Amino acid sequence: MIILTALILTELAFMIWNIAEGDLHRKEKAVSAIAIFLIFVTLCLTGVIEWGFRYYILGFALALQSIIAVIRLIKQDKTEAFGRVIGKSVGKFVGKTILYTTALMLAIICPQFTEPEPTGQYNVLETKYTWTDENRTETFTDTGGKRKITVCVWYPENCSEKIPLIIFSHGAFGFSGSNYSTCTELASRGYTVAGIDHTYHALFTADTEGNVTIADMNFINTVMEHNATDNPEKEYTDNREWLDLRVKDIDFALNTIIGLSQSGDPIFVNTDTTKIGLFGHSLGGAAAAQTARNRSDISAVINLDGTLLGDEIAFENGGTVYTDEPFPVPMLDIYSQYLYDLVNEYKSENKLKEYVNFHTAQISENVVSTYFKDSGHLNFTDLPLFSPMLGKALGNMGTGDIDSLYCINTMNKLTGDFFDYALKGKEKPEIEKEY
Repeated sequence: MIILTALILTELAFMIWNIAEGDLHRKEKAVSAIAIFLIFVTLCLTGVIEWGFRYYILGFALALQSIIAVIRLIKQDKTEAFGRVIGKSVGKFVGKTILYTTALMLAIICPQFTEPEPTGQYNVLETKYTWTDENRTETFTDTGGKRKITVCVWYPENCSEKIPLIIFSHGAFGFSGSNYSTCTELASRGYTVAGIDHTYHALFTADTEGNVTIADMNFINTVMEHNATDNPEKEYTDNREWLDLRVKDIDFALNTIIGLSQSGDPIFVNTDTTKIGLFGHSLGGAAAAQTARNRSDISAVINLDGTLLGDEIAFENGGTVYTDEPFPVPMLDIYSQYLYDLVNEYKSENKLKEYVNFHTAQISENVVSTYFKDSGHLNFTDLPLFSPMLGKALGNMGTGDIDSLYCINTMNKLTGDFFDYALKGKEKPEIEKEY
């Protein structure tokens, strides 16, 4: 981290200078503090530093230091004994190192990065809705209130033609912006894209009234138990419950958008709801696929590293039973090496006759599968760009050794090309078996 290194080296230089000359150099240090703050402001104004949540604490600390420095320049300086100079210099160096490291922790965990540029012809606009499903009671609370979902919508600016609709469903602990780069890429190509925050399944949901709802702890704990223990029957039961919730969320969002498009809503008036695509990551991919099986108005699905839980139709004799119904619409099934290796290892231990996704692909003519070598489960979200440290900390479940920018850019292109083929009638893309 260049900023942290520069600040610590500045403090180190003052400590050495102070001890060498037996003087705290208060006036010089005050001028330095003011100069550092002005440099920080200049870097923010010129765009070298992107002002945002990463730098709020540091900005406040540097501003406060510069105010104190102005006061110190006005006051009369005083001489300190040599012993006190050493103690104060070392103490200030340690204190400032801790202060700057703490202030820059968010920037260290989530470093500034260049977002993938949308490649389509349109500029992308964004808005948000919070809708209440009057037909469902919220089961995560005991208030008897109706279930609410928040939907983030990306759409092309100044697009007068009819454009297809795409719905995005995030993974467990994700949120509507987990695949922000994918959603904006699709919108730039001429799609209305609606990302659903599955309330209480999402890491957080910020609705249009400013209320923030975090993920339900019981849901989090149960997902973690699935990863730590081997209880296939309980997993099957839990997965059906979660899938049912998400499919109903997607149904509600779709039906609401269809109604708005028919009523002339300015955001959805040009949305062609006869051409609908769904995509999702992990649990969201399973929900997208199951919705396509349930509804007759879905034209295409992309599943990002998700198990097709809806194709597991029963649990009998210690194992799951798979549907023999071919998948009804074109589907692109994208695997990480993490998932690919996991299911093959599970199969080799005789715990699995065949992975459900492989089974569905074998009985369906319109399912295309591909796999990204050295990728982890979360390489198919924007997390490894937003926080490489967090992605690596999660192991292969997080990010693999694949170049994260290459992975997300390639996946976004495949997503756009596949939907262009399935929803706009363009040429079928050549999809490699491995990337």
